[in-house]
Amino acid sequence: MRKLALIAGAGILSAGFLLSGCFRGVQKDATYKTAADLRDAAVKSGYDCPQWSDKDTDSSFDAGACLSDRRDQLRVYPSESAREKDLEGAILGTQLNMATGRVELALLVGPNWTISGPKDSVAPLKDKLGGYLPDLSEVRMPG
Repeated sequence: MRKLALIAGAGILSAGFLLSGCFRGVQKDATYKTAADLRDAAVKSGYDCPQWSDKDTDSSFDAGACLSDRRDQLRVYPSESAREKDLEGAILGTQLNMATGRVELALLVGPNWTISGPKDSVAPLKDKLGGYLPDLSEVRMPG
């Protein structure tokens, strides 16, 4: 009888965690409020982020990076239109980092966010986080 009560109690506790969102997975093509929220979703999706640093450099987006030497950056914008305004610059910046760092990078673009970093780390996130990977092989000049 005691085992049955323990099993029932564990079942109720598990259901409570599920309903409270404690075990919620990552939603594809979600929007995020902060770069730290995006980082959390990326980590849940397999992205390695052992050292987080807040990298706010512009008032039009919230940004952070996992490791400065990896040249990664996670940005969250207040809206999709704000992301669109910055997208050309993000693409050009990623291309510049590839040219100067001699490393293959990717840019993953979501509804109100972008993640740039090593292609082998960023590209697989598309399957879990959604978004799209723009072609970075052609240099695009602003304007």
